Amino acid sequence: MLIEKSNVDNSEEIKAFLKRIPGLNEIDDEIFDRILILKNEFEIKAIISYECFTDKGLIRCFIFQKDVEFDDLNMLMNEMIKNAKKENIGMIITIIEEDELKYFFEKLGFKECLIDNIYIREMPLISILGNSAIGMIKEI
Repeated sequence: MLIEKSNVDNSEEIKAFLKRIPGLNEIDDEIFDRILILKNEFEIKAIISYECFTDKGLIRCFIFQKDVEFDDLNMLMNEMIKNAKKENIGMIITIIEEDELKYFFEKLGFKECLIDNIYIREMPLISILGNSAIGMIKEI
C-alpha cells in the first residue's frame, strides 16, 4: 500500500472515491489540501483528512474500504499525525456516532473525551451532533 497527499494529479480520483459515499459530495478546499489517501496499484482504499483549529486538529473524513488491513489504516493515521505535527497541532479529535467504533479508535491510540466544551465555528459540537456523539482524542 502507498500513501499519497492530495495533489493535482490525484484530485479527480479522490473526487470519484468521495462521490461513492452516500451524502458526501464534496469537501471544502482547506480540508482537501490535508487529504491523505491510501491506495494499492489500482485504486484508493482509504482517505483521511483533518481541519485545524488553533493547536487542535479535527478529523473530518476517515473513510476506508472494509478489506483494508488495520496496520495499513494505522500507517495512514500515523502519516496524518506527522503532517499535523508540522502544523503545530498537539491534539487530534474525532467524533463518532456509533459505539462500535470506540474500540477501533482506541486501537489507534484515542481515548474517549467529553465534547461538551468543543466548539466548531462558535457552535457547541454537542448541539450540532446531539447526545449520541462520542468524542475521541489523541494527544500527539
